[in-house]
Amino acid sequence: MTDNNRSAISARGLRTRLGASANLGPLDLELAVGEHALLVGPSGCGKSSLLRILAGLLPTESGDISLFGQEVSRGSKTLLPPRKRGIGFLFQGGALWPHMNVAAHLNFVLRCAAIAPAEWDARRAELLTQVGLEGFEDRRPGTLSGGEAQRLGLARALAPRPRLLLLDEPLGPLDAERRTSLLELFENLRRRLDLTILHVTHDPAEASSMTDRTLHMRADGTLAGENNT
Repeated sequence: MTDNNRSAISARGLRTRLGASANLGPLDLELAVGEHALLVGPSGCGKSSLLRILAGLLPTESGDISLFGQEVSRGSKTLLPPRKRGIGFLFQGGALWPHMNVAAHLNFVLRCAAIAPAEWDARRAELLTQVGLEGFEDRRPGTLSGGEAQRLGLARALAPRPRLLLLDEPLGPLDAERRTSLLELFENLRRRLDLTILHVTHDPAEASSMTDRTLHMRADGTLAGENNT
């Protein structure tokens, strides 16, 4: 259920240069607390870049961004660093570290989130239960299936207890059964953990039955509009 009286994301006049001949924006974006929105558009239009800008991983040239009522950037100035934005990010392909086992992945994020080491064991167990990877602590990414790897990426994104979850093409090359299972997991976690989700995909039908709105990005990096799903 969304809370339409409050915004999880409020971006106004957002614009940045992505390359010699590519720009993102100008665009406005509003996402209500508790909402699950799809962001669709052709390859190379800037969907993933928009997620990275919201997370503070890419700079902006102009425009303002507020998250949950707190201004995090104004023009080209960063007002709040990435680790303090309350964001979990599931990167395309999982972006896992091949030399680290599952427990080490989660410990690294918990340490970066300044969570006391005495709490790590309990938090790891909680996260692995949430994503269905109980007993996987000693496994390395190379021994995981595609669906298991994405679940580990999701656990890592959830480790610091974010309010906003950014999903960048999270289903990748998964087969239909694993796609459905992961989509159901996203939606269950959204309700259970009171998450807001912005979900990037190139396929408008990917998760439309489980989301509130679909936002459309043009090839020139601007938003074309939206429709309810």
